[in-house]
Amino acid sequence: MLVKNEGGIPMLRKLTELSPEDGVRLMAVYRESNSENAAWFAPDAPTPEEGLRRTEAGFLAWLQEDFLPRKENTLWVWEEDGIFLSALRLTELDGFLWLEALETRPDRRGQGCGERLLRALAAELAQAGGACVRSCVSKKNRPSLALHQKVGFTVERDPGWDFGTGEEDAGSFGMLRRIP
Repeated sequence: MLVKNEGGIPMLRKLTELSPEDGVRLMAVYRESNSENAAWFAPDAPTPEEGLRRTEAGFLAWLQEDFLPRKENTLWVWEEDGIFLSALRLTELDGFLWLEALETRPDRRGQGCGERLLRALAAELAQAGGACVRSCVSKKNRPSLALHQKVGFTVERDPGWDFGTGEEDAGSFGMLRRIP
């Protein structure tokens, strides 16, 4: 699904499947977190590079085989000039959308890419009839907290709640945005 796409103009994309090219572009967005997660997901990798490769391959397989096939899940990216700059996942739960894994390419942080993604997504959700969106943001992640608040999220609960595990998370805030 393309929300805006004319001659390289920035656009919001809803990905329902990942082509090999889309997978490569998406992994550039998640490269930093995949590098951090490599010790967990590929502890026996002989090099950090191999750990990253294995982690990315596993993440892509999970997205393609488990996440995207479920009708309640969507993957959204902000794209400019053919480059994926920011991405997030949404999962429809009981009466709200859970936003997770909002990330921006490290070389494009501080340039408004995440904000453009969130604002375009809010416009898309408003056009579709509105939504209640919740997110769990680390208290230590000041840039993400500031971004969430800039686009209309408020702290709904402290401590936060991890909707994936169903557990309270003392290190995070539960954020909420209602989109009319």
